[in-house]
This record gives sequence, C-alpha cells and structure tokens, in this order.
Amino acid sequence: VHSARQPERSADEGGGPNHSVRMPLAHHHCHSPTLLPLLLRLAPCVPASALDLVLPRPRYSAYNAIWKHPESGAILYCGNADTAKTKKVLDAIGVRRIVFCQTSDGACHFERDPQFKYLKYPIGMWRQSDSCEDDAGTLAFFKPLFDFVEGETSAGNNVLIHCLAGAHRAGTASTACLMHLCDLGRVEATKIAKKLRPAIDPIGSFPQLLEKLEAAREAARAGAS
Repeated sequence: VHSARQPERSADEGGGPNHSVRMPLAHHHCHSPTLLPLLLRLAPCVPASALDLVLPRPRYSAYNAIWKHPESGAILYCGNADTAKTKKVLDAIGVRRIVFCQTSDGACHFERDPQFKYLKYPIGMWRQSDSCEDDAGTLAFFKPLFDFVEGETSAGNNVLIHCLAGAHRAGTASTACLMHLCDLGRVEATKIAKKLRPAIDPIGSFPQLLEKLEAAREAARAGAS
C-alpha cells in the first residue's frame, strides 16, 4: 500500500498551553518488531538530530505516525490521499478520524459512513481570508485543527491528517500540531516532522503561516505570564 510516487501540488498548496506529552514518534508498518517498541516509548521530545540514528525510512510513504497521546496511546498520522481512500489501510492503522486538508482536488470518501468523522481543514486557502491578520486570528485559525486532534486522540481515537501527497498541506498542519502538542518552535517542529515523515515539506507561504503561529503562541504565553 505504500506509494513511492513524487508528491503532486495543487493550486492551493502553500504557495497555547504547555502540554505534558510523549515525543513525536515514528510508527510505520515497515519497522522491525524490535525497533517499534523503542520508538513507542520515546519521551519526551528529543532533538531532531537524534532521530537520524533510529528512523531510516523511504522519502515517500503512504503514511507515517508523528505523535502518540501520552495517556490514551492514540496515534496521529500524516499521510496521502491513497491512504485516506483505502479502507483496508485505514483498518490496518485503526483510523476513523480524518483531517481533510484538500479542496476540490480530493474527497471525503467515507463521509457518509457513521463510523468516520472528518474535519475539513483547507489550510492551503489561509491567505484568502483575513483570519491570520493578527495573533488572535491566527490562533483562531488553528483552533479547529488543534481541538479536533486533541479531542479525538484524548478519547483514544487515531487521527490521520492528509492531503494529496501528505507533504505540503498535511505536512504543514502536522508540523503545527507538533508545535502545539509538544510546545515546540517552528524550526524544531519542522525538523522533527521531516525526520518522522521525510515527505513533509512546508513550501510557498506555509513557512510564513508557521511563523505566524509561532509568534501568536509566544504572544499568548507572554500575556499569560
């Protein structure tokens, strides 16, 4: 089920409180049985450079796990559209909660199935609204994403964040989640995200969006102190 194809780009691509959590982790069904338990126990967040020693992987995989809830054990995945539309793969990774980062270039394939729950989050369209004009607006823009991921994983539900290739839109959303869940800055979160899923690549205007999120988080932290 793994895809080795290069990521495709669509027209709309890129162009809080301190949480006690486990580190972002890798959980991919190509890992050896002896390596996987080690990865699942890693805590707390570690430098991205250390991940090179334990996380060799192909650049383009159908999906990769990037975070594990410290209490429920639920997994947050970042992946591609093939993963999101293939029931057999979703069954294998236990996913019924999906963040859909595409627009007209994709579909919520199981939207009518009551077992599934979707968050439609067209992150690539962020520049077309005024929502990120200030810190409050930026936090409000990301709130549905963070609430969905935190709420579902806290309840023990695995979550998949996906776009077409799982590289730009979903990759940026996943990086933002690492910033929020692991209390990381954008640079370190991006490095870790790319180690866990090498296809992740915030391009175009996405680095600017992550900068806005970082600034908004810092302002909120300063205001609370």
